[in-house]
This record gives sequence, structure tokens and C-alpha cells, in this order.
Amino acid sequence: MIVDDEPDVHKMTRFVLGDFTYMGKGLNFISAYSAKEARKLIEINPDTALILLDVVMEEDDSGLKLVTYIRETLKNNFVAIVLRTGQPGFAPQKDTLNKFDISDYKEKNYITEDELYSTLISSIRTFTDKYRLSKKIQCQELQLKEAIKRAESANIAKSAFLSTISHELKTPLTSISGFLEILEERFKKILMPNLININDQEIKEAINLTLEEIEIIATESATLTSLINELIDLSNIHSDSIYWEWEKINILSVFNNTALKIKPTANKKGLYLRSWQPGEQTPIYIWGDLEKITQVVTCLFDNAVKFTDTGGIVYTITKETEVVCCEVADTATAIASDKLDIIFEKFTQLADVLTNKSKGIGLGLSISKEIINIHNGCIKAAAKEGIGNSFSIILPIY
Repeated sequence: MIVDDEPDVHKMTRFVLGDFTYMGKGLNFISAYSAKEARKLIEINPDTALILLDVVMEEDDSGLKLVTYIRETLKNNFVAIVLRTGQPGFAPQKDTLNKFDISDYKEKNYITEDELYSTLISSIRTFTDKYRLSKKIQCQELQLKEAIKRAESANIAKSAFLSTISHELKTPLTSISGFLEILEERFKKILMPNLININDQEIKEAINLTLEEIEIIATESATLTSLINELIDLSNIHSDSIYWEWEKINILSVFNNTALKIKPTANKKGLYLRSWQPGEQTPIYIWGDLEKITQVVTCLFDNAVKFTDTGGIVYTITKETEVVCCEVADTATAIASDKLDIIFEKFTQLADVLTNKSKGIGLGLSISKEIINIHNGCIKAAAKEGIGNSFSIILPIY
């Protein structure tokens, strides 16, 4: 595009560049005799490769205003713009190159045919490279959007599948657990009193073995119920169908009450479970869902007890200016530093990181992270070799 208010400049430019070719293609000239006309033409022809632009036309800075319009208003950063002026005093070269997004600056009185050819080749090559890069980026963005769309569809399908399967499994499992309780109670209250005086050693061993097997079934049933509940929680969180009951919560009470429930299990393994609270234990309130926060705290205590063989667990609640930091520290084998981030990913089992023995399906910490994120908080892990691990929850104070 030639933008100049002097008709002779248009004629001369067309004459000089009439036989110009680049990559086997010639030029298609568009002429504008004012900045106002050029605005309309560039809007109609946004794929213009090069503009040879005069500075002084209707006004002393018409050309410079056109550059600003093209770059900032039209957001056209592809077209190469070469300023050609016969009055450099109105637009000094150094200042103009620094302030405006142009490809080159030429004075009409001194530019030679060879220089014009060189300028055109350089500018068109830059335009071509930008255009190709833009098309490549557009293609990649399209591919990325399609990939995201497929992933979202797959995620929705997976969540629906998990939800359906989990609910289908939970119904018969609930029946199994119920009948197992009835069986255990009937065995202990009705059968055992009538069998206790039997002297046959084989029968006694069979009774004891049956009781052990009932306990094993009850334990495994409870474990399976917990795993199914985790799948349901994951599905509900991702589908936004989970119900949140927001209220004012004393986070200190949540930790203390949960610790009381977990402590017998810890003591059974010979572990201590205690709090370390600096100063008085005054209430520290957050705004959240009590059931969900308790679920997270229970997960942290359960993991600490599960993977600690000697020593114990200490929890600390520290109130800061705007947040409360809740830490659960154990004396288990330290998690490798390169594993501290992945343990919060779905289906990553903490047991795989610490013992290479599966103790779940790897959803507890992932669900905990989702819950804490919804509470505008964060959860993180740290580890020190020879000392143990710590998991911290940071939540805004109410």
C-alpha cells in the first residue's frame, strides 16, 4: 500500500517496483492519497504486507497517527510499515524509530532504487515470518482447545462412571456390613454362650478362627466403604453437586476432637498423638463446612498414624495476622523431595512413595486439596530426612 498525498510519488513507486518479485510473486499495489483514505483501505485489506507511508499529509503528523491507529486500534501487528518523508524535521528519524512500531525510516530525497528493493525484501520477509508464525500458533491453539475439550468430556464421563459405579457398589456393601454386624452379634450373644463349655479343642479353634475371620471381613468392609466414599466425594466435587454447609468453625476444636477419635488407634501402635499449642488455647475461627474440614483433618491424622511405625504425631495450630496455620507432623520415613508435589495428585498413593505397599487408591490427599482450595486456603507437605513429615493447612481467619 502506498500512502502519500503526492500523485507523482505513487507513479514513481509503481514504475520502480513494477517488476519486483519475491518468492516468485509480484506486488499488488493499493494507493491511498490521505491518512483518512488509508484507514479505510487497511480495514478492508488487513492482510496487506507492507505500507510505504508518508508522514506529512493532511496534518504534519498524519502518518504517525496512522501508525498508532493501525497498531493500537486495529491491533494489526503484521503489516510492515516503512516511513518515507520529504520533511524529516517533522519526524526525526531516531525519535520516530524509538517511539513508533515501524520497520524502517527513509528520506524520499536520498533513497535509491537498490535501497528501496532491499527495504521491501526485508519488510516482506518479516511479514511472511510473522504470518506463518501466527498461523502456526492459531493451529496449536485450536489443537489445544480441542484437546482440552476432549479431556473435559473424558473427565465428565469418568466422573459420571465413578459416581454410578460407586453408588452401585455402596448399596450391596451397606447390606453386607449390616448383615455382618447381625452375624457377629448373633454369634457372640447366642452361639458363644452355648459353645463355651465345649472341651473339644478343634471346635474351640474353629470358634476363635471364625471370630477372627469375622473381624477381618468387618475391617475390609470398612476399608472398601471408605474407598467408595472417596470416589463419591471426588465425583461430587468435580461435578459441583456436593452440598456445602458454611458456618463459623473453631478450627482448634476440630483438631482436638478428631485427635481424640484417632488417639486409640495411635496408642494401639505404640505411638503418641499430642498437640503443641503456644499460649492459651483460645478459639480460632474460620468460615467453612465443618464436615468437609473434619474430613481433611481426619485424612491427615489417619495418614500420619498409618505410615508412622515408631515415635508419634504432634499437631500445632498457629494464629497469624489473617490466616491460621494447622500442622500435623509425624516421625515416619521422610517423603523424597521430588515426591512432595505429586502426592496431592489423584490416584497417587502415599504408600507407594513411602513403603511401596498399597494402602488405598490415592484420593485422600487429592480430595483434601480440593476441599481446602474451595475454602480459599492451601495445603502443602514438607519432609526432613531422619525427622519425618509435616502437612500444613493454611486457612483465612473468620
